[in-house]
Amino acid sequence: MKRFKKYLMAFGAVALMASCYPGGPSYVEDYDITFATKADGADFSDKVANKFFMPNKIFDIGDTNQNVDPVNPIFAAKVLARVEAQMVEYGYTRVADTSMGENYGVAVQRLISDNWVTYYWGGGGYCGWYPYWCGGYYPPTGSTYNYQTGTLYVTMIDLDNSTPTLPFFVWDAGINGLLSSTQSNTEARALNGINKMFELSPYLKKN
Repeated sequence: MKRFKKYLMAFGAVALMASCYPGGPSYVEDYDITFATKADGADFSDKVANKFFMPNKIFDIGDTNQNVDPVNPIFAAKVLARVEAQMVEYGYTRVADTSMGENYGVAVQRLISDNWVTYYWGGGGYCGWYPYWCGGYYPPTGSTYNYQTGTLYVTMIDLDNSTPTLPFFVWDAGINGLLSSTQSNTEARALNGINKMFELSPYLKKN
């Protein structure tokens, strides 16, 4: 694990991505976007290099001063299990520590973003019911509300081709969408998003 720990801070720097939804949300599922990218020069053709290390936690990245609830441990366990299952399905083997010589480091991260929307309406002159009088002025009225978006990232480092000062990020994937008011809805969308990340990345396969 020592080789992997050197790169934990760099994982967050790579994963940071701003998210905003002008106009505000309507249905949370409508805003889910799944993405996956492979780095230039990334090569997954070596079938023997298939061991990966992944910490048993989801890291929070972004503004540490935000009022964000901690990651639900049940949610975290299911997300990490799904990532591991997908990696295993693609021919990888998870190792518990570096004594087994991991080839890749995998980290799961969560980024919560606050989004503020302000609406204004009205403002201008006023005509009353009396047909011979118009006058006065009323100011525009507005309202402001906040909603949060959440992005779940899965990032992979090729440890065999990294240096102590320059990690080689070979894969970055995530699901970007609105946080649901219910744990079950957020969980289902996250797990479906993880499945989609790997569907978008057949080049990762070692089998």
